[in-house]
Amino acid sequence: MNPTMFLFDHDEAAATGELVVRYSLPYSDERSLSESRLNAKFEANEPLEFSHSLTSQIGGQTDAGFVVAGLYEDRWYDETWQFSNHSPVSIATRAIRPR
Repeated sequence: MNPTMFLFDHDEAAATGELVVRYSLPYSDERSLSESRLNAKFEANEPLEFSHSLTSQIGGQTDAGFVVAGLYEDRWYDETWQFSNHSPVSIATRAIRPR
């Protein structure tokens, strides 16, 4: 996922139609959500979400000896999800370990 996606409260955006920066990056449900919202996720058996920085994602690959040979971004075309109207949702890399 695009780490910047985690800046916003997507439930609020769905209700109001507005994207408002609510969280800092890297994001973690455990650190970022109120106790009541976190407990609601537990009660609903929803998975906890978290993000990584691009430094940890891509830098981690290069630090491990991989060469980034490609990068791809993709949008999630869903008119009900405000973020996808402004930014790619997914980021993927092709990393190769040289011999």
